[in-house]
Amino acid sequence: MLAKSRINNGLLLQVIIQIIILIIGATFTYSQHIQYQRERNAVISTALNNRLSSLSTGIINRVNLYQYGLFGLKGFIHGIGIDNLNYQAMQNYSNSRNYALEFPGADGIGFIKRVSPAHLDQFLEHAKNERPDNTFSLKSLKDDNDEHFIIQYIFPEKNNSKALGLDIGSENIRRQAALNSAINNSTQLSAPITLVQADKKPQQGFLILLPVYQQNIVPKNTQHRLDKLVGWAYAPLLINNILESLSQVDENSLSISDLNNSTEFTFFNYGNKNNNTAFQTSNTINIMGRSWKVTLYGSQSFIANLHLANKYQALVDGVFLTVFLMFFIFALQLFFYRRAQRIKLKVEAAKKHEQILEQANSKLEIEVKLRTQQIADISTLQRSILDSASYSIIATDKDGLITEFNPAAEKLLGYKASEIIGIKNPSIFHVEDEVVKKAQQLTKELNKPIKPGFEVFVVKATPTEPDINQWTYIDSNGKHIQINLSITSLLNNRGQVVGFLGIAFDLTQQIKHEEALAQAKELAEQSSKAKSEFLANMSHEIRTPMNGILGTLQLLQEQPLNEKSQEYLKKSLYSTRALTTIINDILDFSKIEAGKLSLESMHFELNELINHLESDLALFANEKGIYLRFISNIDHNYWIGDPVRLRQIFINLISNAIKFTHEGGVTVEFKLTDDNKIYGIVSDTGIGISQNAIDRLFERFEQAETSTTREYGGTGLGLPITKSLISLMKGEIKVTSTLNSGSQFCVYLPLKKANIKAIDLNTKYLEFPDLSNKTILIAEDNKINQLVATAMLEPTKANIVIANNGLEAIALYESLLPDIILMDIQMPKMDGFEACKKIKKINSKQVIIALTANVFTEQKELYKQLFDGYISKPIEKQELIKALHMNNTEENI
Repeated sequence: MLAKSRINNGLLLQVIIQIIILIIGATFTYSQHIQYQRERNAVISTALNNRLSSLSTGIINRVNLYQYGLFGLKGFIHGIGIDNLNYQAMQNYSNSRNYALEFPGADGIGFIKRVSPAHLDQFLEHAKNERPDNTFSLKSLKDDNDEHFIIQYIFPEKNNSKALGLDIGSENIRRQAALNSAINNSTQLSAPITLVQADKKPQQGFLILLPVYQQNIVPKNTQHRLDKLVGWAYAPLLINNILESLSQVDENSLSISDLNNSTEFTFFNYGNKNNNTAFQTSNTINIMGRSWKVTLYGSQSFIANLHLANKYQALVDGVFLTVFLMFFIFALQLFFYRRAQRIKLKVEAAKKHEQILEQANSKLEIEVKLRTQQIADISTLQRSILDSASYSIIATDKDGLITEFNPAAEKLLGYKASEIIGIKNPSIFHVEDEVVKKAQQLTKELNKPIKPGFEVFVVKATPTEPDINQWTYIDSNGKHIQINLSITSLLNNRGQVVGFLGIAFDLTQQIKHEEALAQAKELAEQSSKAKSEFLANMSHEIRTPMNGILGTLQLLQEQPLNEKSQEYLKKSLYSTRALTTIINDILDFSKIEAGKLSLESMHFELNELINHLESDLALFANEKGIYLRFISNIDHNYWIGDPVRLRQIFINLISNAIKFTHEGGVTVEFKLTDDNKIYGIVSDTGIGISQNAIDRLFERFEQAETSTTREYGGTGLGLPITKSLISLMKGEIKVTSTLNSGSQFCVYLPLKKANIKAIDLNTKYLEFPDLSNKTILIAEDNKINQLVATAMLEPTKANIVIANNGLEAIALYESLLPDIILMDIQMPKMDGFEACKKIKKINSKQVIIALTANVFTEQKELYKQLFDGYISKPIEKQELIKALHMNNTEENI
């Protein structure tokens, strides 16, 4: 019974607490709801007042706009003179203005004339006579014998014809506004009046008036102003036209009333009153002598656009908070109830726990024994790893005392572990000078003092990033051993450094291997040098007889021969140049493989390069009966590059295209890419290339098919050399082809534009210069080449002298002082280089041109530094002419 009573009392207490919370929550919620409503209404009223202020400013600015038009008319009247104001002047002025654009809502602008009763008839007669239609009549709203204020002009007249001749002084509102304007010398707005427009529909409006006096200087007192008053510049304003646009920017309802003493006349409103709420506000604005009351009624949509919270939000929040609090209190009550239950259960469980603990202790003893055995096994495994490791492993404590020394370390250093562990420091294995030097290096690197000793080895070691360096170990016999030492720090289970681990790798075999590689590299370089020297010698030995063959053929070409002999000679020249091309290809490929080929950077003309290509290859195409077309879409003509190698690239591509084309022809097009690369396209209608052949097209000694070599000939080096040259220029070549339809080779070359015009070196049509009374010394040891050079130079009419070696050349120079020396490079007794140096030492301005069969770039650079020019063997006639012209100046000869 007692337990049941306690339960009932607990339940009753819970219910009472919940009721109290409910009452407090309801009271608080209601008070917050009332406060929220007040704050919400204040926000709406503030927003409505801000909107009203904005609209009031807009109304004032909108109405003030029209006074500028009146000021303009007044200025015009004073500008032409009041006596010169007439119908035609007003019409011209009106035509110069666009009232609809400048003053939207104004029905026009006109002039009201002040007329005394004595001058009324005279005025009416004058007004009628000056009009084109000769019609003008007085219109009065009421009978009045006082002064008349008659609308004399109003433009445009089409919409205002009913107002013409109207005496506004005959109606009190209009008259009062006109007099106030004249007395105050200000723009005056009339009270709301009804205007009758051309469409016969009465509309609410105003008159806006600006006084015009006889002179531009305004009298100071009221009576003088009335005495000097001539009339008014005025404009009729339609209220709806002026203010109707306000409704487009405002979703509320608005009304505007004119205040006159104690009366209030509403003349404008907009908006749907059915959508109005209880919120409204108003203010009074003064505008051109009138007081207007502007009243704004807040609409449902206006309040919605304020994005306020729901007006019952505080009520909802209060209810939610009350319910939450009730649940929270209930949860607390439930928590404490359950906690009491848990305490009771814990007491009961404690007894059971004692029994379980006894069982666990027994089990733990068994596990401890098992774990101890596992640790022993792991220790044995670690010891086995250390003992069997091929690397020297030495561990120390954090002070440097050795704690581990594995068998590999014993073998490497010759010490027993028992002699080292717990006794020695690793410094006994190191060269003292190395340790001192490393300490100095680390001091600079880490910007702190590092003493020579154990700190040198471990200062940069971490658990994750080993410090790896090459050191020299000293074994027990004093032998020096080069090792690679990796040092890491050792941590305990709390992350504290307790020691260091050093793993050393013997570098003896690696060093021997590196020395062997260095010797092999030196032998390879010597081999490459020997190869280069062999190529240079081969170039000289091959080109020297080729010079004799090509030279004599060129000399024979100038002799009178019959047609058949000319044909034989022509074919001999072609074959000789083809053989020269093959030799050049072989030498170029050898230079590319040896890495000796480099490019020149000089100005050249693109159009000249294209013209040379066309002239060189046109005969080849004509002989096969196919067309050869060149198209250039590049406007810029001057570029920087190696024109000789560019010519070689396109000669290879175009000659291949001609070779493999039997019908149709070859088209060569040059244009610029979007990134200003030169884009050369060689297209043909030839036999085409299969896809498999394209993949190996640029491999050395390869052609598209093996049958191609048998049918068309060739070394298979042209395209590999072409690709290598394009790569040296940082360019790119692409190939597309279809069997039996033709091929297309596309070359991208990133050449730079030249800012200055290149020197025109086109010597194709030059002839030998006249060197009468001049002496040319030829230093050449080959008799045939002596004969060829002498015969080639015969048209110059110069005195030709031969030297068989460098020594003879120096002797003949000293005795004859020749004007030009043509110097062969490889000669017996003294070569051309040495002879040139000695002659230049005597006379640095002496013109010496090298004759060489060596074509390596580094050799050409030497020629440029020492000689005044060079001519490659075999000698081309035009190259010889070019060299003579370039050096035939008063300064050199």
